[in-house]
Amino acid sequence: MPHTLMRPDAVAARIAAGRPLVIAGDEALLAGLPRGRWIGGTAPAPDDGRLIVTELPEAATAVAIRSYDERTLPGIGAAAPENGFTVLAIPGFSAPHAAYAEGVFRVEGLFDRPLVGWIAAEHGARTPKVFDGVTGAVSDRVAVAAHVWLPPRLTPRAHVVNPFRPGDGDELVFGASGFSARHCRIGGEPVNLAAHMRERGIGLDRPLVADCFGTPVNVAIRAVNEDAGEVRFCAPVFAHLRYRFAAPRTQEAGPALPAGVRPAFACGCVRSPPPAAGLLGYGEIAYVVHNQTLVYLTVDEAG
Repeated sequence: MPHTLMRPDAVAARIAAGRPLVIAGDEALLAGLPRGRWIGGTAPAPDDGRLIVTELPEAATAVAIRSYDERTLPGIGAAAPENGFTVLAIPGFSAPHAAYAEGVFRVEGLFDRPLVGWIAAEHGARTPKVFDGVTGAVSDRVAVAAHVWLPPRLTPRAHVVNPFRPGDGDELVFGASGFSARHCRIGGEPVNLAAHMRERGIGLDRPLVADCFGTPVNVAIRAVNEDAGEVRFCAPVFAHLRYRFAAPRTQEAGPALPAGVRPAFACGCVRSPPPAAGLLGYGEIAYVVHNQTLVYLTVDEAG
């Protein structure tokens, strides 16, 4: 597995040795780490004082740690290494989260090079936080990224394992993009989404699924307020896509890595059963923001 559960003193030793790291867990534990080449974000972790640590590939020729706000995030694609990848951590339900998730299709060059990461959750924090290990900055208002350069002999690839598929229910079309909705259209007729879910017996375990350039992309249901007739999502719905609620799943286990795969990075979603990855967030990033999936990155010999 790409991640290791480590005590803060052991993590500090890796940082002092100059190892580039991606670290997730409790805010207080992250805040106690020394400065160095690492990025971090709050995420569910064992309640035994350990952090979830991913060591970036030893073969990396360079690693650059950068912070982005909602105005500069559109430039993240252009900043990515020509041969390499980016790991991005965004505080959940922040301005950068909204800006990236809703504006991802306008990020120039985004799909040219692998970009993976997670939406930080509030574990031991009042709000989700991210950490820039180089400067020591802690924030719920910016995103942090590790841009990783690789030698020409290595090729990085981003992958998504989605255990859900669209069900055979009604097709939903939204009038506007965003993290919440009261109404959608079914067969051209306006329908209250919260009432539709209640009448069909659809719970929070079934995300909306859309076809995004041939890839099924989930949008998890964060909460349903029946009094207000409003449904809130963990990622935005888009007005230009068509959605169906996912077909019910019979398996209890979360999405798993393919046999024999040893990823360089992996993360899953707090809204799914525990996946094969130990790093969990409010969403997974594989170019776009996903929900209730397993995202992983491989680095293989070019060929």
